[in-house]
Amino acid sequence: MIKKSSIIKRIIERAAETPSDAAVILGDHTLKYVVLMERAGRAASAIARSVSGVSPRVCYFGKTSFEYYELFMASLMRGGVFIPINWRFAPAEAVGVISDADADIIVVEPEFFAIANALIASGMQASKILITGDGASAELESYEAWIDAGDSLSSVEETSEDAICLQLYTSGTTGEPKGVQLSHRAFVSQFDLFDKLPESGRFAKGDVLFICLPGFHVVGAAYILQGLFRGATAVIQRDFNPLEAGVLIERCNVTHTILVPTIIGMIIDAAKKSQLNLSSLRCVFYGAAPISRNLMQEALALLSCDMFQAYGLTETAGLVTLLPPEDHTADSGARLESAGFAAPGVEIRIVDGAGAVCPTGDIGEVIIRTPTLMSGYWKKPEVTEDAVKDGWFYTGDAGLVDEDGYLFLKDRQKDMIISGGENIYPAEIERVLATCPGVADATVIGIPDEKWGESVLAVIVSTNGADISEQSVQEYLRERLAGFKVPKRVEFRSSLPRNHLGKILKKEVRAPYWRDKVRQIS
Repeated sequence: MIKKSSIIKRIIERAAETPSDAAVILGDHTLKYVVLMERAGRAASAIARSVSGVSPRVCYFGKTSFEYYELFMASLMRGGVFIPINWRFAPAEAVGVISDADADIIVVEPEFFAIANALIASGMQASKILITGDGASAELESYEAWIDAGDSLSSVEETSEDAICLQLYTSGTTGEPKGVQLSHRAFVSQFDLFDKLPESGRFAKGDVLFICLPGFHVVGAAYILQGLFRGATAVIQRDFNPLEAGVLIERCNVTHTILVPTIIGMIIDAAKKSQLNLSSLRCVFYGAAPISRNLMQEALALLSCDMFQAYGLTETAGLVTLLPPEDHTADSGARLESAGFAAPGVEIRIVDGAGAVCPTGDIGEVIIRTPTLMSGYWKKPEVTEDAVKDGWFYTGDAGLVDEDGYLFLKDRQKDMIISGGENIYPAEIERVLATCPGVADATVIGIPDEKWGESVLAVIVSTNGADISEQSVQEYLRERLAGFKVPKRVEFRSSLPRNHLGKILKKEVRAPYWRDKVRQIS
């Protein structure tokens, strides 16, 4: 068992063992371990100069970059909390979340200059608001100048295993963003869990990990952290492109990656058309949805590597169930539609509305007990108490466990939509729709989409005489929400079905679109 408070010390040790090895490859540029640690040390020193006391809160708004890694490591060196923010947020959303985070240091990429200006205009109280690259101005200090102003940090802050090291934001069914607090203990427990996987699924020094999932997702952040912890190299793609992804896998001799089924299919298509050699891959993890039998067979034929499906949540610091390689065969039967069985050290139960354990095969709510569990939601103790009871996390997902212990996820009790691996919460969109001129009533659901798994549909009842159209609704939402949350379709109805308490019956609204189809999550 790894000492729980030693994450950054172990990464520093790895860097000292192989200083010239590549820590991060981004495009045509390579960041060696020795350079990463030197720059992270100077960033940690700059944090210490800017923020009094311990546990500084460091916000990063941008795509995955060298600066992302530097700040993550610097925050760990200072015993702080790293808070990467979803760069797809609209300015108003970003300001709200960053304000909630109580950030001491805020670093923004030049691509998101409008966000930086919105933060300043909001009167945000922070020790520093910095911008990377060439984006410095009279209002925005240069990140490079800030870290260049001091020496590399000479010592690392001692940190309790229960201290929070990462905070990730995930929306809930209320539509209010929730800051999930993850401790050193949670991540090292996740690393220990990986040590118990079949050999092909473990990370080791010299391995090369391809990451195209964003760093504000738990998968992107956890994969990054564990890769450095093990002394591996991270190959980053900031903006997904299937051909470029295949080229990177071939050129960098990538050994491991984690994707969603949609992206696996895109990479395979690009690799076939361009005759790419992806044989360096030893392991592909995937999640967000089960894989189709046809895609699995196509992937195994082209990649010839082990495949693992992983089900997990932000609140569990990553995976909690695993469908192993031996269940990815032509003889797997229904198991291929499952999320696998509980990972080592994890317990899964299915409970009814009263909290009683359901009989084997019955559908109920999935609850989880795991050493990787979050410490709670930031500034939301009541929400935390509702989600975690006697050490069990109530996921809100509906599923069943069969007689062999395999978990099958059947529906979203929280009505979450998963589109291309992105989690989209209808209540968040509905809250904005309620302010849209001409909208009297509205609900948002996920409908089948051949490419993305699901797409967003808004069903609207307009006010009498309102001049409102699909385009006008989409334009209104696009100004107030991240683009991936804007409904692909808008339909108008005379009324919406409701129960005796006035609650919209989403199941009835959804039913016509899902006839002969099964909504699943993973």
